[in-house]
Amino acid sequence: LMSGALLLRTVHRLRTSPANFDAETLLEARVAGAMRINKYPGGADTSITVDWSQIVAAARAAPGARDAALVGQSRALGAAVTAELGADSTRTMTTQNYAVVSPNYLQVHGLPVLRGRDFEPGDAVGDGVAILSAAAAAQLYPRGEAVGRRLKLGGPGTNAAWVRIVGVARTPRSPWG
Repeated sequence: LMSGALLLRTVHRLRTSPANFDAETLLEARVAGAMRINKYPGGADTSITVDWSQIVAAARAAPGARDAALVGQSRALGAAVTAELGADSTRTMTTQNYAVVSPNYLQVHGLPVLRGRDFEPGDAVGDGVAILSAAAAAQLYPRGEAVGRRLKLGGPGTNAAWVRIVGVARTPRSPWG
């Protein structure tokens, strides 16, 4: 009886709390595929290249679409990300993956930038930049400001790239976390 009451209360909270996006008009589509390089004896390597900007453009051109954004997952080397705290000090957060998003992802999903700025054209040049969720920023920088610091997309002992943190956005709402 108690479990049933707790389940009903949780369902009620999920249905009545704001999702911060319009669930009636947001469509999520997943694109999956394997990238494979085949090497034939005595032949050249062949590979498949996907132009994601064409996919986003096609999604934006769909009847009734207002915008489109991409999100993908990338593996964190060493199953962690490492925050630069200064004076040769770091903090590590364990994670298997991190999200890689298109510049308008936060806008499409109704996730406001709380500190710093949103992505800008040219941010993907070089090693890129990062925008942390408020939850990740609080975990990695509990006593300081994350904006302007650097984040290593891997564990402390890896040769993963360091990226500059340019913003902190509201943490996405998840019914499971």
